[in-house]
Amino acid sequence: MIGLLRWRIKSRIETALQRLPIFQNLLTKFVDKLPEDVFFVEIGANDGVDFDPIYQAVIKKKWSGVYIEPQKSVFMKLQSNFLGRENIYFENIAITKEEMLVDLFSPNEELTKGNSLIASMHMNKGVLRHFSEFELRKETVQGKPFQYIIDKYELKNKQRTLVLIDVEGFEKDIIESIDFKSYKPDYLIFEHAHLTYDIHREINSSLGQHGYKIYLDTMDTLAILIRK
Repeated sequence: MIGLLRWRIKSRIETALQRLPIFQNLLTKFVDKLPEDVFFVEIGANDGVDFDPIYQAVIKKKWSGVYIEPQKSVFMKLQSNFLGRENIYFENIAITKEEMLVDLFSPNEELTKGNSLIASMHMNKGVLRHFSEFELRKETVQGKPFQYIIDKYELKNKQRTLVLIDVEGFEKDIIESIDFKSYKPDYLIFEHAHLTYDIHREINSSLGQHGYKIYLDTMDTLAILIRK
């Protein structure tokens, strides 16, 4: 129960932070200005609605893209939220360095009343570190590399692509798995709230070397590819 209390307090703090002008002036306004021909890939999509930075754009601009969510129960809710939408695709997988089965941990449903939007492959990363082992449940899910998404959805042939990553502290692993020599998304947004300063700086430095300009938000980092 201590873990649940910590999680609820942290969730309220994050909700308050996301309502600050600095958050809405950067990330939200940036997304609002993007054109209608964007193809998005959202890794760790959760239900695609709550606290989702691109939800309004997906609805109003009718963006096409793929939602990636490994939690089966949350994945079903995600699908139902976009029922009937054309050009919206879904992948019930985790993004891993290679194709494999992985264990995913999330708070017990009785603690979150069936609305768990938090999951991680590591019990001691992200929000899950506030929970005890007895407050977590384990789910084995299919993992596939990001290259699988690149190939299946032909990302290299898209006019503009936006990749969003929210994976409770595993952002570095996924970003490092992208072969930037063969494919560079035009825009990359990742949550840095659960990263250490050194890891966050390392990611930003690497992205800078690949031609991205970095902008920091309260909870997220925005990387924009500068084409020469």
